[in-house]
Amino acid sequence: MPCSCLKTLKNAFSTLLHNLAMMPMMELAELIPDLGTLPRLAPGMGTLSAVASMRATASARLSAALRLGLPPFPVPALLAKLELMARIKAVLGINPLAANANLRLSMALNTFNTNSGFMIPLLALLGPLLTPLLALAELAAELQAVQVFTRINLTSPGSLPSLMAFLRASLNMNMSLAATLSANLSVVANLAMYARFINAAAALGINLAVGAGLFVPSAMARLSASLRLAMNLKLPGLTLSSAELNQLMALLGAIAAVKSTWGINLMLPGAMDLLRAALASLLGNLGGPLNLSASLNASLSAMASVGASLNAALPMFGMNLAVMLRASFNAFLSLQLPNMMPLSLMANFAANFDAAFGMGMMSRSPCNSSCPMVAAF
Repeated sequence: MPCSCLKTLKNAFSTLLHNLAMMPMMELAELIPDLGTLPRLAPGMGTLSAVASMRATASARLSAALRLGLPPFPVPALLAKLELMARIKAVLGINPLAANANLRLSMALNTFNTNSGFMIPLLALLGPLLTPLLALAELAAELQAVQVFTRINLTSPGSLPSLMAFLRASLNMNMSLAATLSANLSVVANLAMYARFINAAAALGINLAVGAGLFVPSAMARLSASLRLAMNLKLPGLTLSSAELNQLMALLGAIAAVKSTWGINLMLPGAMDLLRAALASLLGNLGGPLNLSASLNASLSAMASVGASLNAALPMFGMNLAVMLRASFNAFLSLQLPNMMPLSLMANFAANFDAAFGMGMMSRSPCNSSCPMVAAF
């Protein structure tokens, strides 16, 4: 039975707060460079580039998908709940559609509520630290967005000219694809919801797209039956408010972002010196605020908008959406699923905790005989 481990939570936060208290965090604001509008453009541009790299098949797949004539996706609210359930399963290891889900999910929530009380006083201590840490996390996220979608690391010397060349080349490469997408954005968005529905169901153990779709009707019936079982979930709420959890998650996200971008662990002594050197190096690479020309910025913004819309639709490439022509959604229209937000918040907190501290917040069994939860196992 999974539970949150009080010993793990306390040790991690105690070490973190001790190290952060020793750092001159306010210095960070003066060291963080301005990347201008580039981070907002990178995801859209990168998506277009990813699809353009499949140019031989992307256009054919897109054309075939557009010709399917799928009706408007009928249950968008259910899709949002399914994706929350898939996220909960991925992070907590508990499938909300399983027969024993109520017992296991209630245990996870109750132990988290019991063990998270000590975190409330920490929020007062986090106040002065959070602003500079969030600015640092935002910069790390921007750098990662640029690198993931353009494959250019702005922390490397000489990267800026390479980035400018990439952006101009992407403009030339993607004009025709962008034009096709711009003319069909609503259809593409609708197809994306069908693709996300298939992916979410598969993540929960129900494959709606087997072979040529011969099993879709029975798979849809299985999904409907499982969701009707999930309607009976009776789950506790959270002791911490969403605002309190979001503040703690912001801190954890900042720690994880610094680690993944620069390889610097804020839990260790000497982290501030390493950060100072990394930020100075980045500022030297950029030579100051990163300002794109007005014409380049306008062109990139237009294409990035198309790319951002396409980003959610990427799952449909390589997916046989024709199977959905055989699917009936009638059984889903009357489903009233319980509020999954407390579970979603706890799952997000656990994921941020794991990324920040490199250890799992959830324990599959009592760590020792003195565990206060041992009686529950």
